[in-house]
Amino acid sequence: MDAADEDMGTGIESSAATLRDPVEDAARPPPAPPPPVPEAPAGAYGDLGPPDADAHAAREARVSSSKVRDTTRAMLDSGQNPDASDGDESFAAPTEPKAKKARTAVRRSAGAQPPFDVGAEVRLKDDLERGIVTERLAGSWLMVKYASGYASKQRPGQLVALTGGPGLEPLTDAEKELCAQETDAVASLQAHVDRDVTVATTSAGSVKNQFVDAKGAKRRQFVVFEDGGQLGVRCDICGMPQVLSDTIRGVASTDPSKVCHTLKAHCGYYAGSRASSDSERHVRELQALLPKEVGQLGFGLIGAAKPAPEDRKVRKDKRRGAKKGPRLFARAADAAEGSAPPAPFAPGGP
Repeated sequence: MDAADEDMGTGIESSAATLRDPVEDAARPPPAPPPPVPEAPAGAYGDLGPPDADAHAAREARVSSSKVRDTTRAMLDSGQNPDASDGDESFAAPTEPKAKKARTAVRRSAGAQPPFDVGAEVRLKDDLERGIVTERLAGSWLMVKYASGYASKQRPGQLVALTGGPGLEPLTDAEKELCAQETDAVASLQAHVDRDVTVATTSAGSVKNQFVDAKGAKRRQFVVFEDGGQLGVRCDICGMPQVLSDTIRGVASTDPSKVCHTLKAHCGYYAGSRASSDSERHVRELQALLPKEVGQLGFGLIGAAKPAPEDRKVRKDKRRGAKKGPRLFARAADAAEGSAPPAPFAPGGP
């Protein structure tokens, strides 16, 4: 310790000593002693001894246990279950367990198997297609072969059993023979397209793939063909020789839903098709072939279709006219009246 530290320590001790007055310390009375605790007479606490914290806790525990034993014994004598509780520490009689899990298990087991067996005669809901269930697939799907010559996967909820009621007559012998024939790839895909592809109108109507034009001729929007061992689809409305991409053509025979999705996008079935020039041209040219009573075609689902936009060239001309129209119209008016525009300013002139 250096001299500076010694001086600092000495200064602190001397300053602390100056704060105490020895005269006052001697005159200050000593603290009062605590009052004496009176002693209880012998035998006042019985066998428990003098009262202290541990003894008091032990006594309370014994009293509580005694009350619980008395209550439990009373409930057992009356035939009640002491383990049953209604949540507020009171006892209640036992209740019958609910059978929710049992009912759920029964419901799941009933929905695990499709309600139609292989060989069942069925019909599509909201459609006239009739056929026979030929196979059960994973996920409760059913493969149905229709008398029109194609097969498709269906959910059980999309089918109705032909039970013999009105509109549900059993299949005829001719229909059964058609269902037993080998499926033709072109005919099967064409049947899918004829059933699923449609163009909506703004009046909640629709135009199917097969339609009747203004002259009374039966026509198709999309026609399926086979080329080089693969299926393809051409559009007879806008003259596109191949609507499908190479990827979709590779799965056309095994997954008709992807083919129908592509064709729906082309013909304006989806509202987003309004941004496609091919879809606009298809809807515009199909509108020209239809009779007037069909109504205005649109883009989107049936009941929510939006009108077809104007031709892109017309919209482009309108935009150009909005930008340059006033100046061009003024020049044209001046030329018609024979007045010439003012001469440009010449330096040094009047």
